[in-house]
This record gives sequence, structure tokens and C-alpha cells, in this order.
Amino acid sequence: MNNEIPVVDDTRFGGGDPSYWSVLISSGANLKKIHYHDYGISEVSGERLFFYPKNPDHVSCSIENIQNTTKAFSCLTLTVSAALEETGTLPQNLALLKLSVQGCECSIIQEMLSNNVCPSVLCVHWEGYGIAYDEATLRKCLLELTRVGYNLVYDNGKLKHCFFRERQCN
Repeated sequence: MNNEIPVVDDTRFGGGDPSYWSVLISSGANLKKIHYHDYGISEVSGERLFFYPKNPDHVSCSIENIQNTTKAFSCLTLTVSAALEETGTLPQNLALLKLSVQGCECSIIQEMLSNNVCPSVLCVHWEGYGIAYDEATLRKCLLELTRVGYNLVYDNGKLKHCFFRERQCN
């Protein structure tokens, strides 16, 4: 099986930036170290239903069905801890994790922290706020991130945050 991904500028990848691949290539990144895996990330490992978005041009499916649709597919998910184990990565070597997980943000972070998985940089798009979880749940998650040593270093004012941690999780 050929697992090479063709490099194509497409607004469906890279957060909608049409020059995503061009920027990545020109950055000098070693593209041989970028790997795609056939599983999703969740707070539990196992088969989960992923619901399609209302707009067929969008690519972000959701376990939490935040767009209230009926069409779905089943996919294997792994916890962050299990994905690290599967790839042979030590939790303390995880430098950056970006979560854009359509409503599973708090539950995934809870699972990570309970297993002492604390990347140095954690970027989160809180897409499930007000749909999959409420303000109290979000506040509890933010307090827990602070408790384990994360500092908020970026807030775009639209529920996109970036945290930095200087010390290991306890």
C-alpha cells in the first residue's frame, strides 16, 4: 500500500489556508516525519460513530454530533495515551498537541491529564462549548490545565487557546 499523500493546496486541509502545503514545504520540515494514521482521537479507545457535518464541503466530523446530523460512519479511536504507545512516543517527549476535536476537547484533556500526558504546548479549539459541554465544564477543564502547570499564552477571543507548560505533569 502506498501511504504517500499527494501534496495539493486545498482549502479543505490546513485550517482552510490554501497555501498550507507550500508553507510546510518551504519551512524545511522533514515531510518523511509526518505520518497519517487511520484512527481518530477520543477519550476512549474503540470503535466510535463520527457524524458528518451539515455542509458537505466541510471535513470535520464529530463524535459528539455537534451539528445534529444523522449520517455517520464508524471509525477506530485511540486515546492520546494509546496513540503515543502505538507510535512508540514517550509522553514526556510530546512537544505539541493541537486539539480540534469537535466537542471532545474536555474529555480528551481529562484523559490525557489522568495519564500524565502533558505536551509542552497545547493548542485547543473549544468547538463543543455551549453544545457538547457547558461553561462550568469548560471552566473546570481550564482550572485543571492551570493546576498542572499550563499558562495561557494565546487567546484569539473566539475559543482558540494555546497553552505552554514549563514543568512535567504531577
